[in-house]
Amino acid sequence: MQVNSVGSLSSTSFGRRSQTCKCQEYTPKTVDNVTIPRPFYNKLIGMAMLAMATGGTIGTMNSCSPMNPPEITVPTNPQKPTTNNNNTYVTPTDSTQQTTPSVSQNLLQIAEFAGITPVGKELTITNPDAVKEGDFIQFGYHDDLNSDYNLSINQELSTKDVKVYDGTNTNTVSGQVSYIRYTATKTADGATVVNKQKTKQGKPISENSGWNDQGTFKYVLAADGLKEYNMSSDGTATYQCKYLPKNGTTVTKVYEDGTSVDLTNVSAFKLHNVNTGIDNVYM
Repeated sequence: MQVNSVGSLSSTSFGRRSQTCKCQEYTPKTVDNVTIPRPFYNKLIGMAMLAMATGGTIGTMNSCSPMNPPEITVPTNPQKPTTNNNNTYVTPTDSTQQTTPSVSQNLLQIAEFAGITPVGKELTITNPDAVKEGDFIQFGYHDDLNSDYNLSINQELSTKDVKVYDGTNTNTVSGQVSYIRYTATKTADGATVVNKQKTKQGKPISENSGWNDQGTFKYVLAADGLKEYNMSSDGTATYQCKYLPKNGTTVTKVYEDGTSVDLTNVSAFKLHNVNTGIDNVYM
């Protein structure tokens, strides 16, 4: 049955219908259009939608007068249709909560991107708010200037958002040792910023040992390599070089002019304790 409706009118017509009515006061005839008031039309549509939502059907509609509202048969005890709130998301019980990578995870990604597989290593945890299972805790490498770098996490100065690594830079030719500190943070766009500092030879690692800024660098994972930018004090980033994996312990450093050198004996470690407990988990 075709239904035609005009919103601005007070009544609505239902298509063509041929019906014989047996009511005594009504003479059987063919009726082209049955007109009912708008309120009854709205009620009819509402009941039809309810019936469809509950899996029922609209019953017979009978009327002995075109102006009398049709009788509607609806299912008894209709079930309330299930509603979904589009603003609510229910996480499946077997799903894993997705979170934004932490600075420690960024450092692990950098190592893996450079072809270095981080090795699990145990560590006595003194600051569970700063270090947890799986965190990037130690690294080392030999650079092109004949220097060996070895750094480990400073739990006292680290937080879950800032990782501080202290260690030494030893020149393998002269034997000169410099104390160094790398402070790693993460930018809003996901890049990693490392502030590299050093001290005078022989000074202990402490805030009062005369740290001298060596430079601040930004590291960005890109399709063509791990890119390094030199960060100036005003926040300007200047491209320096990119790092490419070579053989699992060697990373090739390619400068902007196309020349390259290798970093060798590259290693990376992440925290892996057999019995970590809840203290090693931070949000």
